[in-house]
Amino acid sequence: MTSLSVLLDACVLFPFRLCDALLLLAEKELYRVHFSQQILDEATRNRVKRGKMTEKQAKVFQQRIIEYFPDALVDVPPGLADVMTNHEGDRHVLAAAVVAKVDLIVTSNLKHFPATSLVPWNIEVQHPDDFLNNLCDLHGDEILYSCIEELVVPYKKPPMTALDLLKRFEEERPKFVARIMMYRYGEVVTSVARKYRQIMAGTNDLCYTGQYYQICDGNGTLTVTEKETYREVIRASSEQMSGNILTKDVEMFIKAAKEIENAPAKEALKS
Repeated sequence: MTSLSVLLDACVLFPFRLCDALLLLAEKELYRVHFSQQILDEATRNRVKRGKMTEKQAKVFQQRIIEYFPDALVDVPPGLADVMTNHEGDRHVLAAAVVAKVDLIVTSNLKHFPATSLVPWNIEVQHPDDFLNNLCDLHGDEILYSCIEELVVPYKKPPMTALDLLKRFEEERPKFVARIMMYRYGEVVTSVARKYRQIMAGTNDLCYTGQYYQICDGNGTLTVTEKETYREVIRASSEQMSGNILTKDVEMFIKAAKEIENAPAKEALKS
């Protein structure tokens, strides 16, 4: 089992899909999870308040998570939260982290945990986006992507793909999503872009500028740049790939791949 010990704040247990992802990663033993009863109460209370869960469902959720992670629940002694010096509303969170002796608190409310309040306890704080990237560093992109694929399996009506889930994650967790997109779709985008440029620009022109992207392929390096923002979607050579692939890019290049397959002629692609 990994030695990385983590306390999850209520704000990362509240969003259903982020909560599911974090708990699945804990189930896979990529880190050791901790939370307090007060943290669970806060997360489920907000779900009920916003109509995302009934009181009965909240009770069942809490029972299941405690049963599934029997060593995760932290019992905070009375008065310990009063000793903490971070934001008053989240002192109980830091107190739970101190009792559990965790390495990290994962929270979206970074301002509630200033460094001065954490140093005495040798605890760090991370945004979930940074935490997911940290797990990629520790365990590899392949494992994290496989967990994304596993998360969407239960969704049948309507079905959900890994790309659909990553799209939902993208706004709040952009660095993690960009990393996984490069791992999973970097070669796909590179391959389609090369074929598309060859068809549209021919063998003599190194660059093709379309409606949304400029594709250049020369000196052993392919670059795809978004026209509107000048964002470098991908830069690929025989040695490495870099860039910032968004889910919308993958959707566009998948569409282009279908165009190539169904209408390979240059004039047909232009229509």
